[in-house]
Amino acid sequence: MAVKKTNTTTHKNAFVKEAESVVENTKPETVETVKAEEVVPIETSKKSVKKFNPDDMILCQSICVGQTFVKGFKSGTIYTFEALGAEEYIEYRDLVAAVRSKDNIIFKPFIIVLDEDFINEQKTLKSFYENMYTPEDFEEFFKLRPNQMVEALNNMPIGFRETIKSMAVGKIQDGVFDSVARIKALDDYFGTKMMLLTELYGEN
Repeated sequence: MAVKKTNTTTHKNAFVKEAESVVENTKPETVETVKAEEVVPIETSKKSVKKFNPDDMILCQSICVGQTFVKGFKSGTIYTFEALGAEEYIEYRDLVAAVRSKDNIIFKPFIIVLDEDFINEQKTLKSFYENMYTPEDFEEFFKLRPNQMVEALNNMPIGFRETIKSMAVGKIQDGVFDSVARIKALDDYFGTKMMLLTELYGEN
């Protein structure tokens, strides 16, 4: 149930972090001198910064199960996201107001912005996204050990927790999530009884 990303910045994988490899005590290699006349300068072009108008429409996406409603701070418009993964446009002025006020709808989050230019303009939002769990990380979550799952949930945006719960139920029903220890850990965390959906009784 991975949510499609469109024109977003690259996010860190918050569930599985690869260790950086450091190579020490390597011998310096001899580098041949390049004649000045052989060096060809490379032309670089700086990407132009997009300027938004107050009524420009910015594409956003729901990352919550079920309907999500967003009330525009400036326009008063009610924006409706029908389901997980639904995409809707929100006026620039409304989205800026939500970001500046650090509204939960943006920073829990319940929706994510899909416009790269908007994200780059809003430095607080960009920083948040660069350190946030992404929909692509969800599958990695279900591979964690039980104690790691709990730790990840404690640090996860609220909007993602409901998505994880819904995905767990779906995976159990589909027979692709069959670890008793992991299911029990989720039941303890959410106060649910997902174990009743499975016939598993032994430890995996």
